[in-house]
Amino acid sequence: MKPGRLLLLKSLFLLKLFLSRLSLPGLLSRTLLLIVASSFAGGLVNAEQLTDIYQPRVLEAGVASDADIEQRHGSWGVGIAQIAQENLPSTLGLNASARYFAGERWYVLANIQLANLSDRVIRDDQGETLVKKDVTSVLVNTGLGYQLMQGNASFSGNRSYPWQFALEGYLGEQFNGESSGLYYGVGSSWQLQINDFWVSLDLKNFTIADDNLKQAEIDNGIQWGITFGSYY
Repeated sequence: MKPGRLLLLKSLFLLKLFLSRLSLPGLLSRTLLLIVASSFAGGLVNAEQLTDIYQPRVLEAGVASDADIEQRHGSWGVGIAQIAQENLPSTLGLNASARYFAGERWYVLANIQLANLSDRVIRDDQGETLVKKDVTSVLVNTGLGYQLMQGNASFSGNRSYPWQFALEGYLGEQFNGESSGLYYGVGSSWQLQINDFWVSLDLKNFTIADDNLKQAEIDNGIQWGITFGSYY
């Protein structure tokens, strides 16, 4: 028998004994006993119902597996850049790049760029040609980037877009027609993410270890540009 029902029976027994000592009429005594018993029984039933309704269960938050999380391994992009080398007019360059995310903030990059090196023939003091006219330079380089800062930008106040600012280092080779040289430099990239796409503003400072370019004093320069891309 449940403890609650046992308590009810004991209470009714004591109440009946108490009423019998008061010498009340039989009908009145049975009526009082019935009222008290009904009150006790109703409370007992309600208590049991509340106990039966409460059935707690453990809830787990999160995803079922790593497969439910969209993962981005890297990005790719194409862009244009304005290149300004010493003692040369600025020229337009076209580039394609790819990045592989090597960590939470680090990424490895690769880049190829085509540009017109010079719009005129450059000769040394002896009249030897150092750089031919309208030579297309081909740059192939790798590099390493580090995400220094990140945040959110809003243009209308209704929606914000994540952005990140990164510092980059470059190392590669630039081919300048009949000569070539080691390419190295440093730069920065400010990238704005729009859903699955991104746009970045890039700035680079570079040096080309090409003897012909060094004699012509056009081996250093800077470039700035814009790149559009997506993720993979």
